[in-house]
Amino acid sequence: MRRTLAAAAALLLLAGTVGARAPKKPKAPTATADRHVAPEIDLARWINTKPLAPADLAGTPRLVEFWTFGCVNCRNTVIAMREIHGLYAKRGLRVLGIHAPEFAHERDSAAVAAAVKAHGIAFPVGLDNDHVVFDAFKNRYWPALYLIDRKGTIRSTHIGELHVGTRAWSNFCAAIESTLAVPPPRRRS
Repeated sequence: MRRTLAAAAALLLLAGTVGARAPKKPKAPTATADRHVAPEIDLARWINTKPLAPADLAGTPRLVEFWTFGCVNCRNTVIAMREIHGLYAKRGLRVLGIHAPEFAHERDSAAVAAAVKAHGIAFPVGLDNDHVVFDAFKNRYWPALYLIDRKGTIRSTHIGELHVGTRAWSNFCAAIESTLAVPPPRRRS
């Protein structure tokens, strides 16, 4: 009886695998698949700067951070963002905060301005209350950082809190250094 049950189980197991295909291996990402052209940032309202147009940012390496003042993870990343601004702004990196509210009370521009002041944020902060830029980046996270090169290609991203002195910090700073090391294209005369 045991042999019959064992034989039947073996046949059922074998029958279940006949015709079944081995799962396909995912394709290895290509350099072009990993890099995407960043959408334009075209917002009417900014804090810490005059309104910036896409032409103002073209040809400039930039770091875009999506954040909202009510998010504790975003508040925990402010120190790293201020540090990046201090280290790299003089070397040509434009640091931009894009405030994309998660909740209704975060839509108040006076409250955003107060949070920017309270956190000592000196870099420009665009107000994206309707998530136009947030959605154009296909972003879903707060905080989310996008490092964009002079050609407008997203070179690196970081999702979640970023802290000075961590491995993620070192990796992101290395990506910034690499991006800044590429000289601007020569202008033809």
